[in-house]
Amino acid sequence: MIKYYWAVLLMAGCLACAKEETPPPPPPTEPEPEVPVPLPERVLLTKIKDVIVGSPTDTTWQIITYNKDSTIAFYRHLRTSSRYTDTFFNNFYPTYEMGKLIGIEQLGNGQPKKVPMFNFEYENGKPRYYREFLLTSTEYAETLEGVWGSFEFNAPGGQLSLYWEDKFVLEYGYRNELTWTNNNISELKQFRVQGGVSTLSARLVFTYGTQVNSLKSMVRDAFLWHLAYFTQRTEFDGYASLNQNLYTRLEHFSGKGSLAYLTDVQYFVSDKQVLDSALYTVKEYGANGRVLTTIQRKRYFVYENVNRPE
Repeated sequence: MIKYYWAVLLMAGCLACAKEETPPPPPPTEPEPEVPVPLPERVLLTKIKDVIVGSPTDTTWQIITYNKDSTIAFYRHLRTSSRYTDTFFNNFYPTYEMGKLIGIEQLGNGQPKKVPMFNFEYENGKPRYYREFLLTSTEYAETLEGVWGSFEFNAPGGQLSLYWEDKFVLEYGYRNELTWTNNNISELKQFRVQGGVSTLSARLVFTYGTQVNSLKSMVRDAFLWHLAYFTQRTEFDGYASLNQNLYTRLEHFSGKGSLAYLTDVQYFVSDKQVLDSALYTVKEYGANGRVLTTIQRKRYFVYENVNRPE
């Protein structure tokens, strides 16, 4: 019985020793601080300079600044001319809602305050309607609703198929029908509509090279800004911002079918495949098919590398 008693004590002591020798659990580890993921570096277009070859005093600047989300915060159009002593400028101030461009205000030479110039409405995430205001008085900054427009995205791939502007102040409008080939606009037909009658007023045929249009993804809402005042609207460059590639030739035919303008474009690209400059050669043709004028325009592009969200 005594042997059994000591055996029990010995076993209990061994168990106690085993318990004491068990290492305590490690203290809870604190989570490592999260390292912020750097935003991807983006190349943003900040300036465009246009110079008429042979007339260096005829210069146009387009200056762009951006918000943190890469939308345009401010756009300035500046023009000097050998025919005038003054410098003409227009400043444009955008308004956004949920990341979408919904309005543009304008402040130009001699205006005492900003005035609305464009409003945009959306359907299914795409621009559907726009309203343009015409400046009727610079001195008093007065405007008049002059144009209503709409967009239709019915082409294959959801691309723009129809652009319509109704100049109801002048009681006529324009309907632009677009044809796409390989993600590029291959043809544009413009019809003048008045009194319910449509008349073909212009037909544009585009030819493309292999150079990718880097400006398409670089400038958000590029088409709407082109529609507003990114460039002269008569040049139809606004449509070029929608293309996958850069066009090398633009044939502008009149409504009667004769060639009115022929534009050939030569591009100069950096080793990073970013567009450095472009040379536009524009020929104007008469009704007899003879060249009336030839103008060359050089366009320069300036960029900024920034860390911005895609």
